[in-house]
Amino acid sequence: MTSEVMVTTTSPPDDGTMTTIPSDQPTIEAADAAGRSTVLRRALRANAGFSVVTGLLGLLAGSRVAEVAGIDPVWLVPLGAVGLLGFAGGLLWLAAQDTETLRRHVPGVIAADGGWVLATAAVVGLGWLSSEGRLWAAAIAVVVGAVAIAQWLGLRRLDRR
Repeated sequence: MTSEVMVTTTSPPDDGTMTTIPSDQPTIEAADAAGRSTVLRRALRANAGFSVVTGLLGLLAGSRVAEVAGIDPVWLVPLGAVGLLGFAGGLLWLAAQDTETLRRHVPGVIAADGGWVLATAAVVGLGWLSSEGRLWAAAIAVVVGAVAIAQWLGLRRLDRR
C-alpha cells in the first residue's frame, strides 16, 4: 500500500517548507482501519467458504439432496448451488476491497443473509420440505444467521472512529 504523508522539512535558511513525499508505509489511519476490518473480512470469507461447501454439495449431489430434502423439482438444487457459488465469488471479491467499499456493500450482504434466514423459516414453517430437509434447512439457516451477525459486528467495528 502506498500513501502520501506530509512532512515538514527544514532547509537552510530555516524556511519550514512543507512538502508531500510518497511513502511505502501505510498511514496510521489506514493501518487502524485495516485492523478494524479484520473481523468483517474474516466473516465475509467464512460466509464465502460455507457458500462454496453448500454450493458444491448441491452441484455434486443435487439429485440426492433434493430426494432427501423433499425438493421438487430437482433442478432447483443445482440452480441454487450455482447461485451460491456466484455469491461466494462476490464475497471473496468484497473481502479484498478497501474499507469504503466494505461500508457500501456489506449492508446488502447482511440483508441477503437475513432474507435467506427468513425465507428458510417460511419454507420450514409451511412444511414444504421433508423432516430431514427441515432439519438441514434449519441448520443451514443457523449458520447463515451467525455469519450475518458476525458481519454486522464487523461492520460496526469498522465504523468506530
